[in-house]
Amino acid sequence: MRILEIFKELAKVPNCSEDTCKYKEFIKNFSKDLGEVKEDKAGNILVTVGQPKICLQGHYDMVCIDTDGVVEVVEDGNILKGNSSSLGADNGIAIAMMLALIEEKISGEYLFTNDEEIGLIGANNLELEVQSKKILNLDEEREGIITIGCAGGFDAHIKANIDEVSCDNQDFYQITIDGLPGGHSGIEIHKTIPNALKKIVHFASSFSKSIAFVQSGERHNSIPRSGKIVVGVEKGFSIPFHNEIKVEKVPTPKVTYNVRLLDLLMVLPHGVLGWLDEYGMASKSVNLAIVKQHEIILSYRAMTNELLQELKNEVRSLAKILEVDCKIETSYSAWEPIQSQFAKEVQSYYGKDCTIEVIHAGLEGAVLKEKFPHADIVSIGPNIHHPHTSNEYAEIDSCERVYQVVKKIMDKS
Repeated sequence: MRILEIFKELAKVPNCSEDTCKYKEFIKNFSKDLGEVKEDKAGNILVTVGQPKICLQGHYDMVCIDTDGVVEVVEDGNILKGNSSSLGADNGIAIAMMLALIEEKISGEYLFTNDEEIGLIGANNLELEVQSKKILNLDEEREGIITIGCAGGFDAHIKANIDEVSCDNQDFYQITIDGLPGGHSGIEIHKTIPNALKKIVHFASSFSKSIAFVQSGERHNSIPRSGKIVVGVEKGFSIPFHNEIKVEKVPTPKVTYNVRLLDLLMVLPHGVLGWLDEYGMASKSVNLAIVKQHEIILSYRAMTNELLQELKNEVRSLAKILEVDCKIETSYSAWEPIQSQFAKEVQSYYGKDCTIEVIHAGLEGAVLKEKFPHADIVSIGPNIHHPHTSNEYAEIDSCERVYQVVKKIMDKS
């Protein structure tokens, strides 16, 4: 299967977000003799082949978990996975599909966007002009689902005010948790996936007298799977046993702080904040994503721009009450759903079992719709499980089926 061959070649090239230059050059070199290749300042690439009527779009950065971006791909029956790392099928399978179609010289515009996973940066800074009136985003991760809308989002960067305190008459312990499943902070936020940061904070808060260090979280769009905290307790206190948490005594640190930071982490929200009955999904949510000492990142999502504004107002008010600094960053709009003719066309190529849905995650369709209001945009893709984790895997036969659907769409548009 050609897309599998191309994907395995792509996996040898690093493409962690913010480290995509070599991957970008691979795409350009692959395409340069097959179509017209353009690049903008944000690292987006547009390849034009023949007389296009439709634009395919995918992002070429990946969330790197336990990898530097070079992935050892393991093929196990119908499963494609990384060797104890994230695979990069999100969105590398889409890139492989697009390159395979370019190689076959199928007419179309092929838009490769950069740094999607860290706030849709490439799409937001796109300077290339798409002429097609139909845009097919390939970042859906469920075969047979046509996505016509997605959540918008923003990150709230909070800096806590913490004061130094005496560490006299205290013993200090490092409390660690690791190996939790993690998960996508949008499409999996409604599941009962534990947040490592919340677990260690809840564990330590009842007996801690001071705090010397805290760090947890891997990415703003991943539910934290590991965390570490160093706390002071009364001398002689015996920390209770917990089967998921490792406790070890450490030397007394030079600087310690009051437990206000622990209290703050206790009250900051995580999880679903509202429900959308029409689609059976979260309407708004927050991921308590990253903490490095007194700097905290919460990643918020909502299905409409009105709800997004409500969340911004709420987190600003919460920051005032808690007397902490708060900055809103990497904000992107929601893609509000429209049942377009293009969506119905794509549905006809899939068959009767295909459904039209919206997704509680940020997709570049939202940004592209703002930039190209003339275009009808939908999103499809193969079955990819547990993205943004070391358990990520793709179904090989699903990749082939979706590729054939995409090829039909391109041929008949």
